[in-house]
Amino acid sequence: MLMFAGDIHGRHEPLDKLFDRAELDSMSAIIQVGDFGIFWPDPASGLRDFLDTRRSSIPFYFCDGNHENHTLLDALHNEQGTDIVKVAHNCYHVRRGTTLTLAGLSVLFMGGARSHVGKKDHALVLNENWWPREIPSLQEFYRFEQSFQTADIVVSHECPTSLMMQKSYYREWSKNGVSQFFDTVLKESKEKPSRWFFGHHHDFDTWRIDNIDFFCCGKHGEAWIFDKKKCVKFGSRTVD
Repeated sequence: MLMFAGDIHGRHEPLDKLFDRAELDSMSAIIQVGDFGIFWPDPASGLRDFLDTRRSSIPFYFCDGNHENHTLLDALHNEQGTDIVKVAHNCYHVRRGTTLTLAGLSVLFMGGARSHVGKKDHALVLNENWWPREIPSLQEFYRFEQSFQTADIVVSHECPTSLMMQKSYYREWSKNGVSQFFDTVLKESKEKPSRWFFGHHHDFDTWRIDNIDFFCCGKHGEAWIFDKKKCVKFGSRTVD
């Protein structure tokens, strides 16, 4: 059994509730779809201390979103020399284009997305709340493409534009490079994953497109629980 959790944005309360359920059911892992925010925007936000104090036996894996301190994540990658980077107790950042085998399934991770500034958002400030590394490199795009056809499940922060076309924000959000790349990979691949979990847009919904079940994982305590062939909603937003 796997849990796919939505955006956390550095908040302790929703993460605590997700761990409660995962531990109750002895899940194989919690997989988080980016904007985890363990070092964002403040490196000393306290989320690492929370994880080290709780010391859960459930492994926690996350791809990066746009709301991450990419400088610190890259520094940990260089220090540890691995694509599965330990950031706290039993908590790991999975680098873009990396595949893990979890609960007997091949899970391909692909972080990255473009930050969006709306009317209620703060201005983007370089190396304070925004980093150029939020957009994947060509090498990272290539790694993802090479593994795509052998993946059972994709975990990403952004989604293909075919998902955004169903929403009112399509025109504003779709021109970011990451979504267009996903469109190209889907178009050119003969074999495709059966499921794709993503975040970023904060919807808590599912769609079936091109024989793929897509799941947006919501945010702040919302998650999908996947058990064999069944996927059900869990939780609700503890904060907004």
